[in-house]
Amino acid sequence: KNEIEKYGILKENKILELEGSIFEDYESTGISVNVVDVKILSPTSPSKVIALGYNYKDLVGERIRYDEPVIFIKPGSSVIGPNDDICIPENKKIWTEVELGIVIGKKCKNVEINDAKQYIFGFTIGNDVTMENILNRDHHLARSKACDTFCPLGPHIETELNTDNLNLINKINGTIYQNSNTNKRILSDCEIIGFI
Repeated sequence: KNEIEKYGILKENKILELEGSIFEDYESTGISVNVVDVKILSPTSPSKVIALGYNYKDLVGERIRYDEPVIFIKPGSSVIGPNDDICIPENKKIWTEVELGIVIGKKCKNVEINDAKQYIFGFTIGNDVTMENILNRDHHLARSKACDTFCPLGPHIETELNTDNLNLINKINGTIYQNSNTNKRILSDCEIIGFI
């Protein structure tokens, strides 16, 4: 079979094929395929994923004033599709966290909070995979979160979504390991973009 990467728009159980990039100019090719007949990849091919740690009140506890969240980066090589295998280094313990991903639609830098919304293309779901590490030497972010395959994303980008009150549940083999809600975030979508 020919393996060609394409963007598409999901409509029920069909994907409407697009020519071009969803982040720039695109048009429909008029071709549609059944969703079961294609392999769903991660919804983006980012150069990097910028992430926040300690941005949920249920993680850091209720306080009158909160510290800034911690910023870390996952490289593009960590991004995989939603059904791809996570490669776990031998004899290492890992854990996962469900995350709401903000997909940035155009290049930006030093964005003011009031202008941030215009840079949001949409939202996706992500899995922040972390590996145990030598915590006393380099905390745990670079070696523990940046391994290849440690950032499954997708399968969709939702362009019309109110993110104020979304349940986020992480299950492994049917067992719930994380149950939170975006209403427990310290920084909102626009505040996150302004902060980063």
